[in-house]
Amino acid sequence: MNIKYLSIISSTYISLINCAVHFERIYGVADEDLGKYQKTPDNLFHCLDGNGVIPYSSLNDDYCDCADGSDEPGTPACPNSKFYCENHGSKGNFIPSSRVNDGVCDYELCCDGSDEYNGIIICPDRCEEMARIEEREKTKKILNYVMSFQKYQKMLVNSLANITLDSTTFLEKKAMHLAENEKLDKLKDKIKHLEEIEKESKDFYKSLFRELRSEYRVTRARLIESVKDIIKLKNYKNMDQVEIDNILNNYDEIYLKEIVPEGTEIKEYENEDELIKEEEEENRLVQEKRDIYNSIRSELTTLRVERNDLDRTVRGYKREAEELEKKLNMDSGKNDIFYSIYGETFTLNTTDYIYTFIWGKEIKQKTKKRRKSYFIR
Repeated sequence: MNIKYLSIISSTYISLINCAVHFERIYGVADEDLGKYQKTPDNLFHCLDGNGVIPYSSLNDDYCDCADGSDEPGTPACPNSKFYCENHGSKGNFIPSSRVNDGVCDYELCCDGSDEYNGIIICPDRCEEMARIEEREKTKKILNYVMSFQKYQKMLVNSLANITLDSTTFLEKKAMHLAENEKLDKLKDKIKHLEEIEKESKDFYKSLFRELRSEYRVTRARLIESVKDIIKLKNYKNMDQVEIDNILNNYDEIYLKEIVPEGTEIKEYENEDELIKEEEEENRLVQEKRDIYNSIRSELTTLRVERNDLDRTVRGYKREAEELEKKLNMDSGKNDIFYSIYGETFTLNTTDYIYTFIWGKEIKQKTKKRRKSYFIR
């Protein structure tokens, strides 16, 4: 049989015997121990440790006879014995026998004043008064337990609600981040494609500019020299028209070789209409390129603004999702009880420092002398 159950049965049995049999009361002995202090038929007392036998009249004679001090439960004679205060109306207690008749009212353990009976000091019975105080304290403690439990339950409910909400929000933010990031990637690809077209248009304009600049230089030089030569020819009055035409034709060929790079194709037109037609085609092509370039540039400006806004949105969703994930994974105590106070601020004011603790975020120490704050974590 289990030792615990044997002990319970034994204690119950002794209590039943004590109730059924009338024992002589021994001062300083608890009711449940009276059976151990009854005299034998030959008026002897057996020390409770079993190592001695003394006359029953030696009990509480203010002289220590038993090595274990069991013969002096009601006097301070034995330093290793205990005195039992009945404390009627309250709870009985044991005190060291050395505190019996020491001139001090030990009300915290002996509220009935029974430990001071030799008349040196009078200790009135305060058990009823202390019982009322104890009952008030007990009631207050129970109320505190109830309120604490209610607060605990409320914190658990709030923690569960907050975890559920944050978990849902985390999944939403993560999904939104993925969706918006996919949009951003597509937008970047579109911008890249348009930038390539824009670059082609810019390259076309650069090439066209170089061609026009070359044509301009050639035409301008020819015009200047032609004007100079015409002025000179006017001075040759004796030349006929045929000679003048030959000189001009030869001059054009010689001059073009000097100013036009070798290999450059020089177009000759049979009539003015052909030249005008080619110029119109060139103008149409240039205008077409210009329209494409302006359209792309305008669209790129809009798309780049949209890309920047979308990029900020994506980074915002990512940051919020990471913060929620960190919050959800942090140690919030058993059953996540402290999750409900995440972000709440607590302050501890000491002699030299003020500590500010924001649950789940940071701990800050502020010195009172220098008025400076330091982050601890």
